[in-house]
Amino acid sequence: MKGAKTSIFKRTGLWREALRSGTFAAIAMIPFGVLFSKLGLRINEYGQKIIQMAFPHFSKGIRFALFVLEHFVLSWIIAMPLLLLLKYFHHRIHHLLLGFIYGLLFYIAINSLLLPALFKDATPGKSVSIKLFFQVFSCIPCPVFL
Repeated sequence: MKGAKTSIFKRTGLWREALRSGTFAAIAMIPFGVLFSKLGLRINEYGQKIIQMAFPHFSKGIRFALFVLEHFVLSWIIAMPLLLLLKYFHHRIHHLLLGFIYGLLFYIAINSLLLPALFKDATPGKSVSIKLFFQVFSCIPCPVFL
């Protein structure tokens, strides 16, 4: 089992695995984002704000395409620390628990503290538990790829 978890990094390289894992994560989050948005929750609000600030004069369709690209690029970047943690700590902690901890810490540090502070926004309110659930479980690595 130990060799199976580290073979990804030897066979494909860390960057390639980050692209693959990040792509799966980005695609997996889309249906949840649509559902939560339909339920009136704040979903990917800061991603949209960044695109709007950077490209205010672009058409709505172009901004949407940039938003989709941003979603995938951020997923690839966010996958890298988790993959490094899995590479070095897979023998000490179960990969599902490590993914859960990573997702929880990421949500608290980035989504609850950093982004609201950068945009001078209030921290998440009553919808925290649903958003936290979504963020944490989107970071749990799929055993198929480990």
